[in-house]
Amino acid sequence: MWRNAKTPEQKMMIINRMLPMTKDMYNEALIYFTSDENDKVRGSAISIIELTSEEDIVKHIPEEFPETGVEALYKIAIQNRFYLLLAKLLNRFTVKKIWVTNIFFVNNQDLWSLLSENKNFIRTAYHLQEEIEEFLKASELIYIEKIKEQFTYLTEIEKIDRDELAEEELDEDEDIVEFDFPDFLITENPFEGLKPEEVAHKRETFAQMLKNLSVAGKIKLAGLGNLEARKALIKDPKRLVYMAVMKNPRITEKEIIAIASDNSMPDDIINLIANKKEYVKNYQVKKSLVLNPKTPFRISVRLMQLLRKEDLKKVSESRSIPASVRSMALRILNKEREKAKSKK
Repeated sequence: MWRNAKTPEQKMMIINRMLPMTKDMYNEALIYFTSDENDKVRGSAISIIELTSEEDIVKHIPEEFPETGVEALYKIAIQNRFYLLLAKLLNRFTVKKIWVTNIFFVNNQDLWSLLSENKNFIRTAYHLQEEIEEFLKASELIYIEKIKEQFTYLTEIEKIDRDELAEEELDEDEDIVEFDFPDFLITENPFEGLKPEEVAHKRETFAQMLKNLSVAGKIKLAGLGNLEARKALIKDPKRLVYMAVMKNPRITEKEIIAIASDNSMPDDIINLIANKKEYVKNYQVKKSLVLNPKTPFRISVRLMQLLRKEDLKKVSESRSIPASVRSMALRILNKEREKAKSKK
């Protein structure tokens, strides 16, 4: 019945309950009118919805809804601390970037607890991560580290998408070239039997070759090169190149441990190592990741549960890693001590 209302006057009659209808129908109409093009209709609907129970709003959110209505409901949810409604909106409708700073910048712990766990919000907001981190820092909100971590993981998805596109562009734009690399970039012992001056010359030649190689050439070499090539290319600024090193079938556990210890490594390499079972089954890899200040807090906490007491003590005393990681290590140690005392 309310859907037949066309003019502002007819819609206001519905809002003012001048026409008979059930409670459910009335709430449906109010929610839909929050997106009305007429300012009076929209404002009146919003003012009543703000006094409506959260359950009634959630129950009547339409499947398809204009952006103006979604924006209005986001404002109502945050202003009234309707977090069930907010969660429903986040999971059903896209957040516009402009809404992040205009609507979501509210100093409230519960709000940011919810936002830091919501993939749709993070996916939209990661372009504004600097502004968000500055706001959280200024507001002294505790979820800044959690938000940073989520940005790291979800930005990784965007990087993968961009890199896959870049690989396609490489295939399309570059002529197919068969790269013929010299043996000292392929064989595992390239300097065996050479004099020091000959080794130095080979290294200079290698450095010059890398400088002149195209991205496609570096990717190819990263995937099949020897230790010398891998050590150089893991430091390459291009993600396609350093990630190709990680796919090299000749990469060793010793290298993985060294990479896991290196705090100059990009975040995505740290995440890759931490989430690959064949790598983290090695104890030294676990230990190296926890002691690496670049490792995200969530990963450090997961892995430190598997460390020996003496290594946990090192973690708790290290000044090079975040205080939150040190604190967690100390908490685990204290629990172990309490268990030991209770057994005596």
